Amino acid sequence: MPVFERSTLSNGIRVLTAPMPQAQSVSCFVMFAVGSRYETADVGGIAHFAEHMFFKGTERRPTARAISAEIDGIGGEFNAFTGKEYTGYYVKCAAGTRDTALDVLVDMVRHSRFDTEEIDREKGVIVEEMNMYFDTPRDFIGGVYENLLYGDQPLGRDIIGTKETVRAARRETFTSFIDRWYRPERTVVGVGGKIGDGLTERLEELLGSIEPRETGAPEPVAMP
Repeated sequence: MPVFERSTLSNGIRVLTAPMPQAQSVSCFVMFAVGSRYETADVGGIAHFAEHMFFKGTERRPTARAISAEIDGIGGEFNAFTGKEYTGYYVKCAAGTRDTALDVLVDMVRHSRFDTEEIDREKGVIVEEMNMYFDTPRDFIGGVYENLLYGDQPLGRDIIGTKETVRAARRETFTSFIDRWYRPERTVVGVGGKIGDGLTERLEELLGSIEPRETGAPEPVAMP
């Protein structure tokens, strides 16, 4: 039996499944091959900032509480992470609630409101996160090393951005970044555990309408 199976939706989104029939839970991931390396200097930190904003409300679930209440209601756990090359969002839950988990995940990454008041509120949260990062030598030293290695280019900058770029972010900053990079060619859905039936059909319903579009690539790395 293979460890995982790979398939493709009609628009090119790749789907990786890792069946574990003995399990009673399932983990659902939506991953994007885009992180802070794909930013320009004037919007540094937007990939990470967008990760925060995806949890703040959608058209159908207009508040952060509405989103978390739905995941709490199925006894699930959800979170996200941002790197320089990728961003990921996930829900871990009981196998029988898989479709709810996928619905919430896709709603977040496709239909977030990016409400202006929420953006302004979250700026303070990220600035405090930044302060904690700079006050934690174990974390900060990694950024110092990469800056010395790559200099003033995306791989040499902190994933979290700067206080200036975070405070300058506007709704259009998020929507233009997402519209360019969150496309099928950069999207991978991963589902592991007790997967259940009808997964491909469900994912087609949720993700099949995303229009394929060439995204281009980030600037090549130039070693100083």
